[in-house]
Amino acid sequence: MVYPLAVCELASEYWFKNIGGTSAGAIAAGITAAAECGRRRFGTDAGFKQLARLPDDLKKENFLASLFKPDPDTKKVFEVVLAAMTAKQAGRSVKTAVVIKLCGNFRHSFLMGIFVSLILTTVLWFLAHGSVVPYVLLGTLAGVFLAAYFVIRSALRETRICLLRNFFGFSSGFDPKGKAGEAPLTNWLYKLVKTMSLTSQQASLLRSVTSGMPHDTLWNQKLKTNIDVSKLRIVLSTLK
Repeated sequence: MVYPLAVCELASEYWFKNIGGTSAGAIAAGITAAAECGRRRFGTDAGFKQLARLPDDLKKENFLASLFKPDPDTKKVFEVVLAAMTAKQAGRSVKTAVVIKLCGNFRHSFLMGIFVSLILTTVLWFLAHGSVVPYVLLGTLAGVFLAAYFVIRSALRETRICLLRNFFGFSSGFDPKGKAGEAPLTNWLYKLVKTMSLTSQQASLLRSVTSGMPHDTLWNQKLKTNIDVSKLRIVLSTLK
């Protein structure tokens, strides 16, 4: 939220050169370089004007979360972590949010615990007989314990497997089948960088040419303004 307006303020007096950063700073550096590229090549501030509007996009509800949506393998575990973060920010009970999301995302394990407790309690009552009340209480306690055990076991197993499979990260920030300019992060940033490095007319043409195209079909597209889109590539490495 801070970087775009700070960059625009500096751009009113300075040119940018040798920009760098890490994490969010690296994203800001790439966007700043694109805007500066457009200014030096075409003598226009269109890129910085677009950069100044970026905070409005970032403030939209769930926009930032959509940029870092989880990969399919990590979705169930990531949603549990996100539920905890959301509850903490909203001042709600983190434990309650985590329990609800765990039971929902690992519902088969939850139901398995309930089912096993019912079987055990029924068998025990059938063998010993007596009042039903103690067996109801016992079944309830057994259901809570077994459901918690099966859910936690499944969640830990899923976490270990999915993180190993996904190189110890929840989100790669890239969807090869997604559209340029839309979430997640790399797809969105890919088109943003391109449009910021062009003139307003060229950027508008690029948006009309690439609108609705999957990300992986853009490399060989050519614009009618003699600009080869494939020559405007930016290499974005995303650590998983």
